[in-house]
Amino acid sequence: MKKERCEQLVAVRIRIGESGCGLILKSTVMAGLAMGALKKSDLNRVTVDTTVQEKAVTYLTDAKLLNRVCKRLVKKARAAGLKRRQSYVRVRPKRLLKVNRYAHARQMKRMKGEVKKLRTSLGRLVLNMEHKTGQITNPRVQQLTELVLPSELELAKRYEFGVKVGVTLTNQSNSVVSGLAFPGNSYEGHTLVTQYRRVERITGKKPSEVFVVRGNGVADSQVFISGQMRSVPTRLKHLLKRRQAVEPVTGHIKNDRLLGHNYLKGAEGDQMNSMLSCIGHNMRIILKKAKIFCSDYFLASGWKNQCRSLLSGDAVHPLENCLKQFFFQG
Repeated sequence: MKKERCEQLVAVRIRIGESGCGLILKSTVMAGLAMGALKKSDLNRVTVDTTVQEKAVTYLTDAKLLNRVCKRLVKKARAAGLKRRQSYVRVRPKRLLKVNRYAHARQMKRMKGEVKKLRTSLGRLVLNMEHKTGQITNPRVQQLTELVLPSELELAKRYEFGVKVGVTLTNQSNSVVSGLAFPGNSYEGHTLVTQYRRVERITGKKPSEVFVVRGNGVADSQVFISGQMRSVPTRLKHLLKRRQAVEPVTGHIKNDRLLGHNYLKGAEGDQMNSMLSCIGHNMRIILKKAKIFCSDYFLASGWKNQCRSLLSGDAVHPLENCLKQFFFQG
């Protein structure tokens, strides 16, 4: 049952696609405008920042790759009914554990010895299956026997492994108006123009003032760099200080909205996860605004009078119409 639900979620996500996520993000911006969580004047001033969206993958090491290849090779051979001389099922986890412990203790010679033993185990498995291939008609197992032993593989890299994501917020209300992933190792200043066009496409309005850490100028707008205080009017000094608010917002999006741990596959998964995280942040702002309004609305003059006004159709606030549809017509 759980597997079927997961497959249904994956099918729905594939059907929505990148364009559908962009449409949902645009809908959250429009909903924020309708509910008062976002003002139209806020769209004139935006803050642009970039962060890293980490992939939910482990660090790439020789020992992990060798162990994974051995494990899959044994699994395919067992499914095909191939008799093996030795599968190293009990030995491989112990050697992998020793590799990790020796690496932590900076005992590199002993670590390389254990990696060499893992590589030897994989070589013996491949040779054993090559001798047994005449007994198998499964082409997938025959392809596995043609594996090339990995010799020079990438070692573990102690930094964030993922893609760069550009997040664009309104300078005053901190609502996300654009979330875009940039595959490859793109320079931060070169992403500014793309994010500016994306904001114009989602909001239908060109921002007149853009606040960044560093970047190039954009047509039809002024770019203000953080820390730039010379030749800046007094009105803009407060807005430049407001640019620092993007840092805790991106932190909340990464920790609370799964931007910091992407489970979706491929470049399209990177784009969708970045936009879905921004959608979650906007929904949180909208729900907070709805909660404040509901507390003021229902507790101001009592539940009975407010419910009577909803039933009579005297609702004025746009959220009142939403509440009327949800509670009395849903």
